[in-house]
Parts: sequence; C-alpha cells; structure tokens
Amino acid sequence: TPFIKDETDAYRQVCDSFPLQLANCSRMIDEAEQKAEEMEREAYSVRSASEEGRRKVISAVREMLERKCWETEQSKRKGGSAKKKKKGNYFADDDRDRRSTISGPFGIEESKSSKEENKALLKSVLDSHYDKLETNRVALLRELEAALASP
Repeated sequence: TPFIKDETDAYRQVCDSFPLQLANCSRMIDEAEQKAEEMEREAYSVRSASEEGRRKVISAVREMLERKCWETEQSKRKGGSAKKKKKGNYFADDDRDRRSTISGPFGIEESKSSKEENKALLKSVLDSHYDKLETNRVALLRELEAALASP
C-alpha cells in the first residue's frame, strides 16, 4: 500500500529532523535569553542614570531652598551676608541728596527728615519682601521634602 509507505516516510523524515529542529529551538531560546539580559542591563543603566540625575536635581534644589535668600556663594566665602553689604550701598550717594535739597533755613531739615522717612519706608518694604521670600522658601522646602517622602 503506497499510502502507508508515504506516511511512514513522512514520519521517518520528521523523526530524523527532530534533533535539528530541537537544536534550532534551543538556539532561538538562547538568543532570546541573551536579548532579555541585554535589555535588562540597558534598563538598569537607564534607571541608574535617571536616579543619579534625580538625586543631583533634588540636591541642587534642596541646597537652594535651604540657603537663606540673601546668601550668595560670594558672601559665604567672605563670611558675611550680602544683605548687610548691600544695605549700606542703597544710600551711598549723599552728594546726590544734598544737590537736590531746597536751599533755605528749613530746606536742610526737610531733606534730612525726608531722607530718614525714605530710609524707613525702604527698610519696611525690603523687610516685607524679605519676609515673603523667606516664607515662600520655607514652604517650598517643606513641599520638596513631602514630595520626596511620598512614594
């Protein structure tokens, strides 16, 4: 019977090629495992770089928020605060004020009084703005810490 003979040959061919098919499947599995390991290493590398960048950004932001708003790198090196140094410069040009005074017996008194009022007003405005900046800085620092603490 030719049908049985053809069927037997087909089974024989399948059985003869089975080791080759098995070797091909094993090779494909090995290649897939190697690719998976490569992808895992690449993902780890990307996550590590991302985490390092995140830490650097957080560190820089935290450093800026922990610093008082009047501090600068220059004032830290010199050991003073920029606020104190700048404050003296706001009113450094006394000659300009003298030139703008009204001459006369009351002109000088009015100018000194006006100058003191201006200084007081400027100081109150600066203090008010400083207080707002400081409040905002502290609030942002708290928000950063809270965001970092949450998962």
